[in-house]
Amino acid sequence: METIYQQMLQRYEVLIQRQVDIAGQYKKLDLAKAQVEAEVEGAKTYLQTGFHDPAVKKQYQKLGQLKKDLLSSSKSAQRVVESKTHVVIRILQQHGQQGLDADEIVSFLPSHNTELDRNYLTTILSKLRKKGMAVKDGNKFFVTEPRHPHIAAVPAS
Repeated sequence: METIYQQMLQRYEVLIQRQVDIAGQYKKLDLAKAQVEAEVEGAKTYLQTGFHDPAVKKQYQKLGQLKKDLLSSSKSAQRVVESKTHVVIRILQQHGQQGLDADEIVSFLPSHNTELDRNYLTTILSKLRKKGMAVKDGNKFFVTEPRHPHIAAVPAS
């Protein structure tokens, strides 16, 4: 048997072992998840019997909100979502050396996995202009240099 086939057979065996190990880890996690979910349901049921006490009800609701917050932050940590304003700034930085008009900016949005209607884009550009982060010359927009508020301007002599 050729060496390359022997190496591939060994690699295949290692991969199969990893698949089996990962499947075992999933089974353990599923069991742990089921146990925790059962305990959570039991705790919720017990606590709901104490709703005659406003302090119990208030703390229960706080914990419910905490759960929602923690779950949503873990999802956002898994998938970083860039704001539409940041996407527009990045497009201007990457493609706007000669300036871009609104239609040109809209044409770059799909390559940044962003959908934005032209009216909302003009709102974003207007806000960027008001903040001094973009300028308009004719119908072309340019991103301005970042400001450094901690550096004081030198007075003219």
